[in-house]
Amino acid sequence: MSKEERLRIKNELPHGTQASIANSLGISRAAVNKYLNGNSASVDIEEEVIKEYKKFKIKREEVKKLFNE
Repeated sequence: MSKEERLRIKNELPHGTQASIANSLGISRAAVNKYLNGNSASVDIEEEVIKEYKKFKIKREEVKKLFNE
């Protein structure tokens, strides 16, 4: 994932998501933040970020549907 993609995702994720990802992986929130800022590489963090981002996007679409009905 490119640095630009990471930063976009970082800015879109809800507050607390970095801590949630860190807890899931047993690492610090700072390690997740370094990854999202493009200052480190980690397959494990990337997979968890993608998983959380997909969940966020699905929830956001569900909320949009509720308000558009």
